[in-house]
Amino acid sequence: MAAQVAVAYQRSLTYKNAVATSTRLEKMRNELANKNAELDRAVQLHDKLLRIFSTNGSLAERLDLVSSLFGVEFRFENVLGVDYRSSRWTDQRDSLEQLVEVAETHVGFFHFRPIEDVGFQRALFGTLSAFVALDFVRDMSRLDVQNASKRAYFDDLSKGIESHSRLEHFGFRPERLHQIMIAKVSDLPSPDARLSMHRSQTSLQTATKLSNALVFHQDDQILMLFSASTAAALDRNLNAVMETAMHLNLQVGASSVYDLKGSHSTAKTQAQRAAECLVRRGRSGLLSHRDMGIEALLGGRERHEIIDFAREILAPLLDDQKHEFLYETLQGYVQAVRSPTRTASYLKIHNNTLYQRLARIEALTGRSISQAEDFTLLSVACQLYSAYSG
Repeated sequence: MAAQVAVAYQRSLTYKNAVATSTRLEKMRNELANKNAELDRAVQLHDKLLRIFSTNGSLAERLDLVSSLFGVEFRFENVLGVDYRSSRWTDQRDSLEQLVEVAETHVGFFHFRPIEDVGFQRALFGTLSAFVALDFVRDMSRLDVQNASKRAYFDDLSKGIESHSRLEHFGFRPERLHQIMIAKVSDLPSPDARLSMHRSQTSLQTATKLSNALVFHQDDQILMLFSASTAAALDRNLNAVMETAMHLNLQVGASSVYDLKGSHSTAKTQAQRAAECLVRRGRSGLLSHRDMGIEALLGGRERHEIIDFAREILAPLLDDQKHEFLYETLQGYVQAVRSPTRTASYLKIHNNTLYQRLARIEALTGRSISQAEDFTLLSVACQLYSAYSG
C-alpha cells in the first residue's frame, strides 16, 4: 500500500510540474505574440510617420497630419520658439509628457492626454519624438548655415559691397536710417551653448517691432542691424528690445541712429562698447551709446577696479554708517546740477542745513565743491559708484 501511495504521489507531482511548465510556455507564447504585435504596430507607426516627415512642409503642418491620422490631441513646444497645439487641445486638464532630446539635451516636449491603450500612446509619441529630434538637428544645421551667410552679408555691407541676391534672400532693405544693437550672451553652459544662442536670438527677433532687420550671432554676442524710414520707428523698436533684454537677463548695447552715409563698422563698435558697459556693471537691460557718458572712457577696466576707484574718493562718506546721509546729500546735489534749491527740496531739508552738510562733506573728503576739478571728481565718483555698486 505504501509503495502504491508513493507511486501515485510521484505521478501527481509529475503532472503538476507538467501543467506548470505548460502554463509557463503558454504565457511565454502570449508574451511573445504581444511583443510581436507591439513590434508590428511600432513598425507600422514608424512607416506612417516616415511618410509624413518625408513630405515637404513646416513642422506644424506635419504635426497636423499626425493629429488627424491617429486621432490624438497634443501640444508640442521646442526651445526655438515653436508652440504647436492640435485643433481641440486645451491646457485645463492633466497630461503626460514625452521629452524630445538631442545629444542628451532637452530641446522640446510633447504633452498628451492619457488613454486606455497606454502602450500604443507611448510608442506613438516616443517614435514621433525621434522624428522631431531629427527634424530639429536638420533645422539647427540650416540655421547655422543661414547665420554664417548673414554674417558674411553684414561684412559685405560694412565694406560697402551690396549683393542684390543676398539682399532679397534675407529680406533686409537699407532705408534712410539705421541702428545696430548687440546683445551679450555670457556664461552659457558649454553643452548647451549653441542651442542657448539660437534660443536667445529667436526671442530677441520675435520681440522686435521692425521686420526690416538683419539678425545673426557670432561668438558670445547677437548682432541686430535695423533700418527704418523714421527715427520714431527705431525708438519704438528700442523700447521693445529693452523689455525683452530685461526679461531674458541679457546685456544689450545700442548704437546711435545714423543715415545711409554712416558707417556700420563705427555703429557696431558703439553698440559693442555699450553692451560691455552693462556687463561691467553686472546688470541686464539695454544701454544706448549716447547714454554712456563718462563710462565711454572706461573700456578695458574691470568692474571691481571702477568700484575701487569710486570708493577711494568717497571712502569718508561710505565707510562710516553715520555719514551715509552725507553721501545721499552729495548724490542729490550732483543730480540737481549743483542747485541748492532743488537739492534741498529733493532731500526735504532747509537750505542752511544743506550748506552745513556740504561743508562737512568738504571737510571729510578734503575736496572743495566750489572748485571745478574737485567737484568733477566727486560727481564722477558718485555716478560710477551708483551705477556699479548695485
